[in-house]
Amino acid sequence: MSDGARVAWVFDPVPPSGSRQGGDPASHAFPHDVDAFVREVIQNANDQALEGAEVHFRLDRVAGDRLRPFLDALGWPTLEPHLRASEGSPWGTPIRDALTRIDTEGELTVLRIEDRNTVGLTGAEREGNSNFRALCRDVLFSHKRSDTAGGSYGLGKSVLWTFSALRTVFFNSTLSEHAPGQVSPRLIGRALLPSHVLPDGTGSNGAGWFGRVVAEGEAPWAASVWGEAADRIATRLGIHRGPSAGAGTTILVVGFGDPTADATASLDEQARAIRAATLRHFWPALRGLPGRPLVVWVATPEGGAPVRVRDAPEYEPFCQCYERRNAPDPVLERPGDVVVREIPIRIPAERSGRPAVAGTVRLCVRHAAEGETRLQNHLAWFRGPGMVVTYKNKRNIALAARPFHAVLALSL
Repeated sequence: MSDGARVAWVFDPVPPSGSRQGGDPASHAFPHDVDAFVREVIQNANDQALEGAEVHFRLDRVAGDRLRPFLDALGWPTLEPHLRASEGSPWGTPIRDALTRIDTEGELTVLRIEDRNTVGLTGAEREGNSNFRALCRDVLFSHKRSDTAGGSYGLGKSVLWTFSALRTVFFNSTLSEHAPGQVSPRLIGRALLPSHVLPDGTGSNGAGWFGRVVAEGEAPWAASVWGEAADRIATRLGIHRGPSAGAGTTILVVGFGDPTADATASLDEQARAIRAATLRHFWPALRGLPGRPLVVWVATPEGGAPVRVRDAPEYEPFCQCYERRNAPDPVLERPGDVVVREIPIRIPAERSGRPAVAGTVRLCVRHAAEGETRLQNHLAWFRGPGMVVTYKNKRNIALAARPFHAVLALSL
């Protein structure tokens, strides 16, 4: 518990070997664009849903009289020196640019992501496998509730820090279940900086946590802040969870921005990109899979009230294709017809001893109607929780092929 204990940033020291780290290696495992960011964030919420998840994206530009209190709530006195010391590293350009913007323009862009009706960051502080450890402590570790959940190696969460120019992310969570002594909410911050040396000569490997400082011998560390103390900090950061939010986690990405973009986009442009990526990858879940409904909202100060992400016309052919999977046509003749073929597959046994798995994938093909040119002749690869993993362009499958939209759905 927090009971008046000091709350600050604590960074891990350079290891005895003197080994340095230029950044998070997981950030190089796959392209980190808006599509990947939205896909990983919503997939994680969907996988942790108690029944059906609700996800709220809220972009904000903190400026003027709001900036200094916000920075103070971030623990700026103990965080800023580490950020300044990281500017000159090969991975430090975004950090330097963000600090310059704070100094010269007096503003900072943030993204708040609130999921509802999910498990929350359950688990002990440093022991066992848990949601909390996987997201807030470990690197290249993943903890999933079921075998159908996406991701196995803990790579996806790296997008949170890649999209933070200051490589800093905060979490405020209402837990669905509590261990003895735990009182929601639970708050912690995590920074993933390059290795750096402070002006006083103190070296750090770059990993830091914002929380209740626990002194154990000569190696202090930062634990979660709980209860009323956590709620006070969360309120100052704008990630307070009201009673209507229920169980789940609110994430604060500090200095949010697309690292693949050439220029700084407006908040409304970034919001449109988030909405587009949500539709592109989650139209199955947004249509309401049995037992797994998904609701997504996106808001900006410029746009006013939150906007619910709903079906888009360009994905309607795919939706119809999948929804007709149990009532297909005998042949593919007229626009709108849907045919289905089940293809047997066998996943070989693993060296770990996990047995082979046999099943089928269901290929659904819909004859495209006139005017349905968006993603025409593409195949959507769709997995169980309602996420399209990718789209495959099959325009060259045959010169005489009828125009189509197709879905490949796994049904083990």
